Amino acid sequence: MVSTRAFMFPILFALLLCASPARVLAAEPIESAFGIPLGGSPSGLQYVPNKHIPASPPGYIEAEVIPPVANPKFLTYRVIADLDRKRIIAVSGRRAKEGSRSECLAELREIEGILVEKYGRNVIEEFDGPGPSFMLVDRTTGRDVYGTCELRAQRGGVPEHYLLRIDYNEIDSRLAYENARQAQAAKRNATGL
Repeated sequence: MVSTRAFMFPILFALLLCASPARVLAAEPIESAFGIPLGGSPSGLQYVPNKHIPASPPGYIEAEVIPPVANPKFLTYRVIADLDRKRIIAVSGRRAKEGSRSECLAELREIEGILVEKYGRNVIEEFDGPGPSFMLVDRTTGRDVYGTCELRAQRGGVPEHYLLRIDYNEIDSRLAYENARQAQAAKRNATGL
């Protein structure tokens, strides 16, 4: 006589595969954000006038843009471009708003679920930085998506404004940018200028 368990395992496994084929079989590579291609040229973007971020280190520009595909969860969008290589290395969507940490966290988790559905769960890390955060890493393209909910303002010890932020990055290029920013800040601190 055949064991019921031995017979049921293959059937349950097959049902699981059929129930969620998108999660098991397909995950898109991280290639763009809000219609802006990572690694693409910064010359075709629509920049917001007078919204250049002045703290950009030499060889880079960080600026506010109007994306081809806006998302209602975000109000402002930024790109970081490597001017020497003429390529976009990071794209972010941001929205600061009044509200509780739990409201911001609920939105962050909703976005995380959408991104996990789209890109798969290659690697997901959760950690506490300036606020609750997650990171999806696409090892095939060398890119990641980082989401966070940061406290931006308090009044009388009560949090009032949180920044919901999603960053899409070319990992190596973004690390080079952050190193250049830190070197620029250290030089400015050393000289007092």
